[in-house]
Amino acid sequence: MSQFMRVSPYRLPRVNEERFAPAIQQGYLIADGHGGFRQTEAGESGARKLWQAMSQSATHLQPIPTESARKLVFYLTCIADTSLATPEPPSPVIASCKRRTYQRFGVNDSLAGLPARVGELQGYRDDAYTSRGHKLRF
Repeated sequence: MSQFMRVSPYRLPRVNEERFAPAIQQGYLIADGHGGFRQTEAGESGARKLWQAMSQSATHLQPIPTESARKLVFYLTCIADTSLATPEPPSPVIASCKRRTYQRFGVNDSLAGLPARVGELQGYRDDAYTSRGHKLRF
């Protein structure tokens, strides 16, 4: 759970535990033996189906012309690539995790790539914030 808290530092641990419980009970996650969890084959398959459904549901949308979306994804990718290559924060855990997830599920299309690249940049922001020792106060 501590690994997920690093990736999602703004949530309370008990809320995370409550949200993970059904996935564990239904066999989508199993304990990894190091205080964390990993996906089962059923979890991977379910996540892949979810990503595909989300991508397909947006294929008919065209909020901006296709070529403009491609260019925007390209520029956001350049910014995200640069942020992941910088020495600060020392370990961009959140941004790297998001990058691997989006790559694993093939979220690179022009329209699907927009929220993916923005998500990576948000992850980098969160990495920078949490690496500086900032803590939320409740």
